[in-house]
Amino acid sequence: MFFRKRGDKRTHHIHVLEKGNKEIARHLAFRDYLIAHPKEAQQYSPLRQTLAQKHLLDIPKYIAGKKDYIQEIDEKAKNWLNLQ
Repeated sequence: MFFRKRGDKRTHHIHVLEKGNKEIARHLAFRDYLIAHPKEAQQYSPLRQTLAQKHLLDIPKYIAGKKDYIQEIDEKAKNWLNLQ
């Protein structure tokens, strides 16, 4: 579950997960991978911006537009963590 700041300038959203939820590790791995791989993060940013403009009021379509890229990074992050 996540919360978004409403209004014209949505600057952030906050993910809230129950302690022990398996999604916590996935989200943190995704974040850590992008921090460690800034070129990947640079590719993700324009995708998010384009989708946000295209689907400003349709969050499900925004999420669907990111799905393939998220899955790709999730897999890379999992492999990266196993190498550390």
